Amino acid sequence: MKKYKILLLLTPTLFVGCAVSHSQTKARPELRVEHFPYDPTLHQKEIAGLLQGVKNDPQSALSTGQLALAYLKRYAETGDLQSALNAERTARRSLQLRVKRNEVAMLALAKSLVAQHRFSDALPIVQGMLKHDPANSSTQLFLAENYFEMGDYDKAKEIWSKRDASRVSSYSKAFESRLRWLNGDPEKSLKAIEAGLELADREQSMSPEALAWFYEKTGERYESMGRLDEAEKCYQSALKSFPKDFHSLNGLARLSLSRMDWAQALKWAQTSSAIVPAPETLAIIGDAHLHLGNRAAAKKYYALIDSISRLAKSKGDTYDRQRALFLADHDRNLPEALEMAQNEMRVRHDIYSYDTLAWTLCKAGRLVEAQSAMQKALAYGTKDSRILYHASRIEAGLHNAAKAQEYTTRMTRANPNLYVFGEPLKIAFKETLSGTPLPR
Repeated sequence: MKKYKILLLLTPTLFVGCAVSHSQTKARPELRVEHFPYDPTLHQKEIAGLLQGVKNDPQSALSTGQLALAYLKRYAETGDLQSALNAERTARRSLQLRVKRNEVAMLALAKSLVAQHRFSDALPIVQGMLKHDPANSSTQLFLAENYFEMGDYDKAKEIWSKRDASRVSSYSKAFESRLRWLNGDPEKSLKAIEAGLELADREQSMSPEALAWFYEKTGERYESMGRLDEAEKCYQSALKSFPKDFHSLNGLARLSLSRMDWAQALKWAQTSSAIVPAPETLAIIGDAHLHLGNRAAAKKYYALIDSISRLAKSKGDTYDRQRALFLADHDRNLPEALEMAQNEMRVRHDIYSYDTLAWTLCKAGRLVEAQSAMQKALAYGTKDSRILYHASRIEAGLHNAAKAQEYTTRMTRANPNLYVFGEPLKIAFKETLSGTPLPR
């Protein structure tokens, strides 16, 4: 489920709100506040106003930097990579006008690079920001998250350990949740993201998109633990805040797959694809059609994933991980799936990149290499049911029955409601041990 949420699976300080700094206060009990309703024209109006301002004063580094941040807000709203590219171009223009005391443009440039998964390019920029202001906890968090996305978890933890722990924000709790999930503590991970959501709900300035992000991430954590009803409530709350939240629409579609409600899964995924036709979403539509007996429609959407992914890649978008998993899951174009997984490893070495590599190697029949990559995916004890499922299949392929059984047991304990390749986990459980092919 780690998705293009980085993004497109990415963290709030990188994408949502795009503020130069986040409010950080000591946690205290407060009443929740009323938030401004979502205005679908807000960011476009802001961009139009700033474009006019830059036109009137093309030498204004501040206005140009603010325009770059406005493009990032638009990106967070729509998922359209062109907005991130516009942000990068505009931020660089602002920095050409003035480098000193231009933190707005520095931040916008770093965020725009992260949006494109250019983590190594963003890294020196964020490091420079922190060197200029070592006590800035928002920049510390940004840097820690950048290392986290790259898979340099030790460095991320080192930076995190140096923070002022007395200062707590909604975003710092969200990052704490990620760390605890990585280290195999889903319950504490859930508590941390719930605390982040509670803090976000108290912030008057929290945008509808940002608040929806916290609801969606909380829902994702519930979903990853098999608590479907609680996950559904979170996803629905996210949509009340931000009706175009395609991440939460995808979440609702996944829940419907887990419940074997194919028609409802199709409905949610179709609504999501009308906003952002991501590979994950199109795969859900294809799977739902397949279960409803419409093989022609399923075949159409599976082929559409190939077309859209290639088009997106030509424009600089980053769907390699999603598409590699889709191809491996559905036994399609397996050499290409492996190549994409290997390409992803050139960008980052996080546990989900290793998992994708392991799964594509497994499907390519290179089981010993798959086992080696899987050990790196499991190195931190993460209780991710999909990773554990992949691990169980690799061990079964190597005829390590006891190890396959161990991973399968851990998988079902982590999430008994995982949807796997067209069937809920309770069916996949039996077939994992028997070695029979899963239905297509």
